[in-house]
Amino acid sequence: MRYLTNAFSLNMFPSTDREGEFLLKSAGIHTIPLTEAEVAEMLEGQTFVSVVGHAATASLFSALLGTPVSENRQTVVLENGDELIVGQYTGPRLPEGATRLPPEARIRWFRIFVSVEYFADSDIDAVDRDTLPQRRPDEHD
Repeated sequence: MRYLTNAFSLNMFPSTDREGEFLLKSAGIHTIPLTEAEVAEMLEGQTFVSVVGHAATASLFSALLGTPVSENRQTVVLENGDELIVGQYTGPRLPEGATRLPPEARIRWFRIFVSVEYFADSDIDAVDRDTLPQRRPDEHD
């Protein structure tokens, strides 16, 4: 699946199942910087899922790329072969409906490919559970 987003997060990789068992064995991330023109060409007439979380950013992306981009606060769970086109905005807060970048702002575009490997049930049983992270390092007993 190809996603257009304004942010990339490690939370896009599911790390545990509903029972709290650790699932993620490894994740590979490959990034390629793109120009705005390259992104516009990649998306023109193509199917993609917008996961741009703010209306002002979606409106700006639509104007810059010449293709409709909707606001969508959907949570993305990445799978092997998924691709993200990320427009990383830096600058002051955009006013609602903005269709131009403020002079001191910029968007850096990236194409991100992911590969993920999950533990199979048999792998988890064979792994020393003490070696698997069970909580975040900042959590204390």
